[in-house]
Amino acid sequence: MKTSASLGSFAGANAEGTNSFGLASERNMESVIQLSQQANCLTYVAITTAMMGAMMFGIDQGNYGLVQGFSSFYDAWCKDRFQGFDCNPRSTDPPTGWTEFIAWGGSLITVGAAVGSLTLGPIISTSLGRRLC
Repeated sequence: MKTSASLGSFAGANAEGTNSFGLASERNMESVIQLSQQANCLTYVAITTAMMGAMMFGIDQGNYGLVQGFSSFYDAWCKDRFQGFDCNPRSTDPPTGWTEFIAWGGSLITVGAAVGSLTLGPIISTSLGRRLC
């Protein structure tokens, strides 16, 4: 399967067996082949975990957007704080404070996710991530 001629021509090797960057092309191809063959169960678990995290973040954003239209949301968060406003999800002219509250609520979900991943990510990857040897 692997001959120096086929690997050399694939990687752009010259007569000395190195490519234009001065790297041994056969060795590089062997390392690429080894890496592609080493995908194991842990790789798929890591990819699945990352994909599930992204989906859960999207679901959280969607849930917050949907909850804003519920009357119970307005009852719990609006009635005590904005007495002059009728606190109806269909109101056309909400007060500035209510609009800012809704905007900050949506923004803080993203900020919380970023801060959580930046603070816990290194700790988790150091203790559970790949080892050098």
